[in-house]
Amino acid sequence: SPDRVQRLKDARTEASKEIEELKARRASEFQNMEQGDSGSADAFTKDLEKDTQSKIDNVRQCYNNNNEKVVAHLLDKVTKVEAKVHPNAIHTSKA
Repeated sequence: SPDRVQRLKDARTEASKEIEELKARRASEFQNMEQGDSGSADAFTKDLEKDTQSKIDNVRQCYNNNNEKVVAHLLDKVTKVEAKVHPNAIHTSKA
């Protein structure tokens, strides 16, 4: 039976070693995968930044092209007031 106890201890020790080796291998694989994905993530980020900057430039160009027209239109609507009776006022005065 002492031989059996020794075999159990040896089996536990061997299992612990295998578990540690597996953990180390998985950690290494994870780091390699993470580094590989980092490059594609950087490329994606750069593409996204480029696309965003393009859209911002487009909005600025539209603003510059239409700024004067919009201001003129707003000033026209604000300064040219047409005096007329509101439809609700017409209905209440008849009653």
